Amino acid sequence: MSRVLPIVVAVVVVHGLVTASLRPYGGNLSAMIRISESDEREQVVREYFQPGFVIFTGEGGYDGQAYYYVAMDPAATKGLYRNPYRYQRILYPLVARALALGHPRLLPLTLYLSNLLALAAGMAVVIALLHRQGLSPWWSLFAGLCPAAIMTIQYDLPSPLAIALLLGAVAAYGGGGVIVASGLLALAFLAREDAVMVLVPLVAWDLWTRRSLRRAAILAASVAPFLAWQAFVTSRLGAVPAAESLAVIQPVPFAGLVGYLASLRDVAGATVWLKNVAVIAVAVFVLGVGVIVLRRLRRAPHLYYVLAAAYALLAVFTVPSQWDNYNGLLRLFYGLFPFLTLAYGVERAPSVRYAVFAIAALSVLAALRVVLVSPVYPFRIA
Repeated sequence: MSRVLPIVVAVVVVHGLVTASLRPYGGNLSAMIRISESDEREQVVREYFQPGFVIFTGEGGYDGQAYYYVAMDPAATKGLYRNPYRYQRILYPLVARALALGHPRLLPLTLYLSNLLALAAGMAVVIALLHRQGLSPWWSLFAGLCPAAIMTIQYDLPSPLAIALLLGAVAAYGGGGVIVASGLLALAFLAREDAVMVLVPLVAWDLWTRRSLRRAAILAASVAPFLAWQAFVTSRLGAVPAAESLAVIQPVPFAGLVGYLASLRDVAGATVWLKNVAVIAVAVFVLGVGVIVLRRLRRAPHLYYVLAAAYALLAVFTVPSQWDNYNGLLRLFYGLFPFLTLAYGVERAPSVRYAVFAIAALSVLAALRVVLVSPVYPFRIA
C-alpha cells in the first residue's frame, strides 16, 4: 500500500489541475486536445471535427491536436493530415486509439487516460528503483508531479508515455535485462524521438563499464523500428520526419539561451514578464543541476548521474525559439526530473537533495500557471 499511495496522490493532483484548466470549457475533455480552426503552425483538418468537441476559433491551438489527427488515421491512408514530424510519434496515438476500441468520439478520454496510466506506470518504476536504494516511495512525487508531467498531461502530449518507457528501459538495464531494455527503448523511440537522450548514455555507460560490444549493439538496435517507421512515413508523406526534430538543436554552446535572454529587452506586460521569469527559473535549475551532477559524477561514477547530466547538457545546445516556448521547454527536459530524483539515492549528497527539492518549486510554478495564468481562448462547440 505504501508504494501505491504516492501514485494515487499524483494522479489525483494532476486530475485536479486538469479539471481546473477545463472549467472555462465546461469540463469538456476535448479542450485538452486544443483543436484550432485557424492554427498557423498546424494543419487544420475540419473533417475530424466531431460534434460536441471544443474548437478554438483563434488562438489556443496546440500540439495535442496533431496526435488526435494521427489517432484518427494512424497509417496515413486517408491523407487528410500530412505532417511527417507528428506521424513519427505514432505510439501515443496508437495506444489512445486502442483504448477507444474503434470509437473516435472516445479519443478525448483515451488520450487523457493513456497519459494518466503512463504517469502511474512511470512512478511505479521510479518507486521500485527507489526501493533498491532504500529510499521512501514518497520521493517518487518529485518525478510524478514534476512540472513537465503537469504540463504535458494537460495538453494531451506523448511525453508521459515516452518517459515511462525510458524509465522501464533503465530499470531493465539495471537488472541485467539488456534485451528487455532495448525493446522498451524501441517503443520509447516511437513515442518521442528524444529517447536518444537515454540510449546514448546507456550505450556509452555499457561500453565503459562492461566493455561489451554485443550488449552495446543490442541496445543500439532499439533504433531499428524507429528507422523502419521513418521510412514508412517518408514513403507516405514525402518527407523525412526526423529532419524537423533536429531543429531544436544548434551547434554553438549557449547561443540559444543567450539569444533568448537578449530578446527580453523588448518584452512588456505582466503575463509575458511572468513567463520569462519562469523560463529563466528553468534555465537556472537545469544548468545548476548540470554543474552539480557533473561534480558528483567525478566522485561517484553512476548511471543516474550520467543520465541527469545528459539532459542538462541538452540545455547548452537548445535553440532560442525553444527557450521562448515554456511548454515545449518543460517537455524537452522531462527526463531530467525522474533521473535527478533517482540520482539522489546514489550518495544522498546534500547538493543533489536540494536540486531535487527545487523540482517542487518549479511544480508549484507550473500549478499556479494552470490555475491562475493560463489564458482562456475563444472557442465554439462543434
